[in-house]
Amino acid sequence: RFPDMAFAYSKRLNKIIDEVARQEGIALRHGVYGYMVGPSYETPAEIRALRVLGADAVGMSTVHEVVAASHAGAETVAVSCISNLAAGVAKHALTMEEVLEAGKKVQDVRFSRWFPPKIVIA
Repeated sequence: RFPDMAFAYSKRLNKIIDEVARQEGIALRHGVYGYMVGPSYETPAEIRALRVLGADAVGMSTVHEVVAASHAGAETVAVSCISNLAAGVAKHALTMEEVLEAGKKVQDVRFSRWFPPKIVIA
């Protein structure tokens, strides 16, 4: 399993997401998602390395799902809620409470409305 990740994200679906977000007044930013294994916050050194590599944000999820979807031939798009400043960027220790609070701010966004399921009858 070695899918080509150069085209992992669908330009078509990105356009749809951008339009729906605009209609709903949701501010979206596009960028490069860096990935670390976790399940711990990244170290300041890892954040500096990812920044050098071009990452705009970093997380412990999403990437596994995108690799699997790409391997399966699925048209894929990803939206992430940036929940906290990275280690070494924030002037305080990172906490789970900060992440949960950020999650509460977006809990009413129902992404399933953006792409209603299609019923396929074979």
